[in-house]
Amino acid sequence: MIAIIDIGSNTIRMNVYINKDGVFECAFNSKEMAGLVGHIEDDVLLESGILKLLDVLKKFDLILKRLNITKVYPFATASLRNIKNSREIIKRVQETIGLNIHLVSGNEEGELGYTGASSVIKKDDGLLVDIGGGSSELVIFKKNRIKTSTSLPIGSLSFYRIYVSGILPTLDEIKDINRNANQLLELNDSRPLKIETIIGVGGSIRALLKLKNSLFFDTDENVITFAELKDIVNRMKTPHLFKDAILKAIPNRVHTIVPGTLILYSIMKHYRTKELIVSQSGAREGYLINYVINKKEINYGE
Repeated sequence: MIAIIDIGSNTIRMNVYINKDGVFECAFNSKEMAGLVGHIEDDVLLESGILKLLDVLKKFDLILKRLNITKVYPFATASLRNIKNSREIIKRVQETIGLNIHLVSGNEEGELGYTGASSVIKKDDGLLVDIGGGSSELVIFKKNRIKTSTSLPIGSLSFYRIYVSGILPTLDEIKDINRNANQLLELNDSRPLKIETIIGVGGSIRALLKLKNSLFFDTDENVITFAELKDIVNRMKTPHLFKDAILKAIPNRVHTIVPGTLILYSIMKHYRTKELIVSQSGAREGYLINYVINKKEINYGE
């Protein structure tokens, strides 16, 4: 048995796999809403955030020790990548718990998402999008090969902290989120090609799918059309009515679902996309493929 721990800006997740004759099956997974980006000031993760990270990792470590799992692969994305004291935190985790965190770059985060998603969704050309708590990864691929992998500083939790004063954004705050997301997308790709279909990975997009299925009663559907997304965005403009729908479908995402959805809306509008296919496999599965199955060397940057 092996474990992969994904330390994100909003959530920390652990997948435990069983190796059955070279085939890895997910035995179980665990998730903690850590909200690390909420503990960042002046690009430094505060002690409160470090203690939250240590608390979650200690819980996971206790589970692993009880199951006698010694092969553990923790990796961090924008949660630690975009702060000044990342090396200090990685060292503290290693000394306190014995876990050595692999800090992955923004480009590699996108590549991991693509590797995981393409293992279950077969599409030759397109765009993969992963909206995280602190960043969003955009991977353009052609003929089953990555053409570009870009990490943008637009995340569901970071945008919530910057723009939203209450639980849900006001109409003016929605406009501010859209304006900033559009500007960053334009700076990154000022002449975007039309991309008919996007593959979406990550917790924000999976949560949006749950919300969409709850609103439109599509219980087995894994596709979000641009028309459906536009409908959801319009509903968000009356937050006192929309809050009940969020609490019914995805209560643990009440703060971040609107910023995350608005980011996705800006991306689909930017690339004139008609639909998004949601993949249940993403960065953790990509990490399993690259670093466990294919035995790619891990660079800890030390």
